[in-house]
Amino acid sequence: RGYLAKEAYSDALDFFEKANDRDGIAEVKKVALAQGDSFLLFRLQRFDRKLVTEADWQAVASKAESLKKDSMAAFARKQLAPADDKGKTEGEKPLEVSLVSTRVSVGSAATTTSSIPGRCAFAVAGWAPRMSAPRSFTM
Repeated sequence: RGYLAKEAYSDALDFFEKANDRDGIAEVKKVALAQGDSFLLFRLQRFDRKLVTEADWQAVASKAESLKKDSMAAFARKQLAPADDKGKTEGEKPLEVSLVSTRVSVGSAATTTSSIPGRCAFAVAGWAPRMSAPRSFTM
């Protein structure tokens, strides 16, 4: 409880998590809600998803806004967004990945590369390594 007295809340949370001290963790949650600290609330959620509710995120966002902690408020509001929208910024398209098969002709040699889940083969049109097979690596 010494970390709480020193207002070292992140350190206190580290200690309480390792000790699995539920009372201490609850005290850190009270501090997070009172101070509009979305960072601490996020850490609590990472420790145990059942500790943080949607109402907690709303309360932290409101408190952070009233204390002019704009980045904390924005982060809390982002946690309230639907799961599909988390991590996106406005106007951003989701990353699309496709597996393809390509036939590459270099001189008299023709090479077919195919993407197989877990493997990636490289071949560049107009260029060929001195080896007969395309390079590949496992992801």
